[in-house]
Amino acid sequence: ISGNGGAGKSTVAVLSALCAQAYGYRTLLVDFDLQFGDAKHLLGRSEAVTIEDALVDSSVLEKLQSQEGALALLAAPERLERSEFVARQAARLLDEVRMRFDVVIANTGSLWGDQHAVLLERSSKALFLIDQHASSLRACRHALELCARCGIASGPFVFAVNRCSKNALITSLDASCALRGAPAVELQDGG
Repeated sequence: ISGNGGAGKSTVAVLSALCAQAYGYRTLLVDFDLQFGDAKHLLGRSEAVTIEDALVDSSVLEKLQSQEGALALLAAPERLERSEFVARQAARLLDEVRMRFDVVIANTGSLWGDQHAVLLERSSKALFLIDQHASSLRACRHALELCARCGIASGPFVFAVNRCSKNALITSLDASCALRGAPAVELQDGG
């Protein structure tokens, strides 16, 4: 999750899913970037089962679960106009996939909607990515304030400053201060 676009959410989500799978966990990557999701392209797949497919026919999840060796993926809707339908059904989908997979990683878009609240309420961890722009820090702070107003517990939140290098503009200390003491870690540039 991030409060802005371009922070590296999709890349980190795909890499996290591949790592979890490599450790032997039954892993599902769900591309909840409902408008512009590109996880299937990052994985080099031209075709993929979409979230909408799984909502229409839950037997799709059984097929995904039984694929040996391939990372299970639910891609973003093919048609942009279907994103609202998918967002309204997010809770039902998440409840179903949590029973079938050891690890479910959800990529999100930068446009916040109801599906973000559903994801945050049902997650055991939420990784907030902050990129090297002050607007990214402000956006994460606004997202935290929104969560507080909506009654979403921030205990499972982890903050990571992406694209850190020796001369990075924003460090984990900067992020921690801007986020009122929330601990933050650094993801190295290209690391």
